[in-house]
Order: sequence, then C-alpha cells, then structure tokens
Amino acid sequence: MPRAFASLPRFHRGSFWLFVVVAATTALLSDRGEIAGKLLLGPSFGAGELWQPVTAITIFPPEQVAGVLLTLVVQWFIGGQVEGRWGTRRYLTMILSCGAIGYLVTALIGLGVPAVADHVVGGSTPVDLAAMIAFGAVFARVHLRVLGLLPLTGRSLAILGVVLALISPLARGAPWPQVLPSLVAIVVAVIWVRPFASPGGRSKRKMSKAAKKKASHLRLVGPDGKLLN
Repeated sequence: MPRAFASLPRFHRGSFWLFVVVAATTALLSDRGEIAGKLLLGPSFGAGELWQPVTAITIFPPEQVAGVLLTLVVQWFIGGQVEGRWGTRRYLTMILSCGAIGYLVTALIGLGVPAVADHVVGGSTPVDLAAMIAFGAVFARVHLRVLGLLPLTGRSLAILGVVLALISPLARGAPWPQVLPSLVAIVVAVIWVRPFASPGGRSKRKMSKAAKKKASHLRLVGPDGKLLN
C-alpha cells in the first residue's frame, strides 16, 4: 500500500540554511545590478570573474525570483529526506558540487558559444534538481501519496519533478542556455548516485556495516552457546 508523503516533514539543517542563503541573497541583491552582475554567471566570467560558477548558485536573476519557492519546496520536502539518510555533510557536498559543475561547464561552453556566454544565468535550480535525483535513487522503490492523492514511487516523483523543471522554462519561451546548468547538474547527479541506486550499492553496504556495529556488543557465553548477552 502506498504511504502518505509527509505534508510537513522535518526541515533539516543543511537544507534549511541553503534555502535561507538563496532566499536572502536573491531578495537583497538580485535587483542590485552591479553586485548581481558579479555574482550571476554571465559574460564577465570570460573577463576574469572566475568565482561566478559558485556564487551563481546563491542568487536568482530578477526575472526568475520565483525559483526561490522551488528551492523551499524541494529542500524541505525532498532534499531533507535525503539529508536525513546521508547526513548533512554528504548531502550538501553532493548537491552543491553538482550545481557548481553545472555552472562551470556552462561557463566553459560559453567561451566558445556566444549564445551561451551572453545569457546571464543563476539560481539554485541545478542544486534542487540534483537533490531530486538523489531522492529518486535513495527512495526509488518507496511508494508515496503526494498530497494524499497521486500515488508515485520515489523514483517516479524524482523523474516527474526533473522533467517539469526542465520543460517549464522552455515552454514559457526562455532561451535554451537557461536550462543548460540544470541539464549538466542532472547528468553529474545521475553519475554520482548510481552506487546508491544499485541493489548492492554504497548506501546498502553502509547500512549493513552500521547494523553490524550496533550488534557487535552481543556475544555468546556459556558452554552450550545458547545464552546471548
């Protein structure tokens, strides 16, 4: 039987502070042209502002500030579940690395493709999509009821979310370079989580080791070997 997807799960520490940073930076600096231009990934990357693939994660362009709501939903309801399973350090390392690589590859492509270099991009959407991929790997076969109505597995929910996040901007008429960082981040995330998605994957081995450690205090005593202490 499908189980209900928790309407108000715990907002884990790493997911929460990631959202706070993105929301605060976007609200305070997105409309500050000169400052935002240095943080967002744009033509100035080729002029030496090499930090942009990292800082672009933390700020949405003015016309995309609604993306902060996607970060809130994904990090609270989806990413937090993965963080609870993996731990804060591993979770943030994975999603932030995927986001930074997505923007870095986009920047490098822009060095040879003017259409990419001239388009300013930014926001935490690549990070959010990496979190969805991780959720789909960790909870692939878990049956959920989203909003109590739509029965999906964790993998199906992740695929649906990723597809909608990629198609929606293009359907609204956004130029294709806008989704390029997200597309690269998705590819990197899929490669990253493959060991966790496989039946004999890393996460299963980790759980197995933890279970063995937890039971290591039990030992057989007595000559008949029937007593367990």
